[in-house]
Amino acid sequence: MHEIDTPGNVNGQWVAGDPERGITPTGFSADWMNAVQNEITNVISAAGLTLDKTKNTQLTEAIGLIVAEHISAAAGTVVAVGANFQLTTHNAIGSLSLAFRRHQMESI
Repeated sequence: MHEIDTPGNVNGQWVAGDPERGITPTGFSADWMNAVQNEITNVISAAGLTLDKTKNTQLTEAIGLIVAEHISAAAGTVVAVGANFQLTTHNAIGSLSLAFRRHQMESI
């Protein structure tokens, strides 16, 4: 991954531009857009999911799966249903229950 480096960027940041003041907006580049796409698809693939252009929740689901897997590996039980996860862990100090949902993580 890299910060945008096309003409019009300021210190690797996007600029909207201002034609009245002669400020050019930051241009897109294929290498930057491919880098972003690859970073996202790598997370989805690492979670064991298959890319599906009809689903716009794959990144959220992948992050939930990866987090649940790592927490579960430490100790606990994970129950997954679609993009929703219920995780319960038990240790010497007590138990912790977390719910991973499409757009939020809530403590139960």
